Amino acid sequence: MPIVSRRRIGRIIKERGLVSAYTRKKYRVHAVRSNEAAVPILFDLDAREIIGYSAGAYKNAELVHKAFLTVNGSLFDIQMFHTDRGSEFDNALIDELLDSFQISRSLSM
Repeated sequence: MPIVSRRRIGRIIKERGLVSAYTRKKYRVHAVRSNEAAVPILFDLDAREIIGYSAGAYKNAELVHKAFLTVNGSLFDIQMFHTDRGSEFDNALIDELLDSFQISRSLSM
């Protein structure tokens, strides 16, 4: 059996109009990335105070939303929500919650 290159095999497949059953996943360009969001860094305090928490199998916006629900006291007393630029924080659910309680957003680098 002769040894042939991938290029020759590809050319033969193309000439005969064949399609491979094997496909490679193609890179998709995402419209907006959370690391490139236009939200500024408003401050960087190191209070290290936990005011809400939640745990779950997946790190997503619902988990962050549940953490807000465990906050003792009024959410209207919170003035700033400072996080990293994870995609779980850049979500319509979190945006709606922050807007409802008039909480400003700040993202770290």
